[in-house]
Amino acid sequence: ADRAILEFASTHATPRIVVLRPGTIYGPGVKLPLGRFPMPIPLGARPIVAGDGRVPMPLTYVDNVIDAMRLGAVRDLPNGRVFNIIDEPELDQAKVAAILGELAGPRKRPRFMPYFMAWSMMLLIDLVSLARGRGMGTARYRLQRTLADMRYRSLAARQELGWEPKIATAEGLRRVVAAEKVTPYPY
Repeated sequence: ADRAILEFASTHATPRIVVLRPGTIYGPGVKLPLGRFPMPIPLGARPIVAGDGRVPMPLTYVDNVIDAMRLGAVRDLPNGRVFNIIDEPELDQAKVAAILGELAGPRKRPRFMPYFMAWSMMLLIDLVSLARGRGMGTARYRLQRTLADMRYRSLAARQELGWEPKIATAEGLRRVVAAEKVTPYPY
């Protein structure tokens, strides 16, 4: 979609196109962002996420995305400008787990499943898919792509848009936890 709209922007002066690429958008009313690759778990058990604590968590609180959209609409920017919108570029699964442990208690603090165990489970899923005649699946590929050490900087958004996240990660997660107490989500 980015490629198509940016191609259009390169040949048309209007409408002015500004592309925003937010991270994983979260906020009240959605499940807690526990990790990049949450694993299915029995009801009531502590959440499990694949990978270790160093896996990046490019989170963006919904209000912060709206602020970036507003700024993108009113700033005088070149047509076709692209911005990553990530609240805390260095955030990782360990930091999110620690915040959730403080806010929601140890039952919500995710545990980490070593990558080789998660990869083995995905291999089994791919082999079952193959045995059922559906061809080799993409479970291992999705795991590898999701847990890749990709960090998205927001320096251009901060400098050119004047964007700064108004809601910090800990406050955003606190709001999600508070909303979840009203409408709990099973994990």
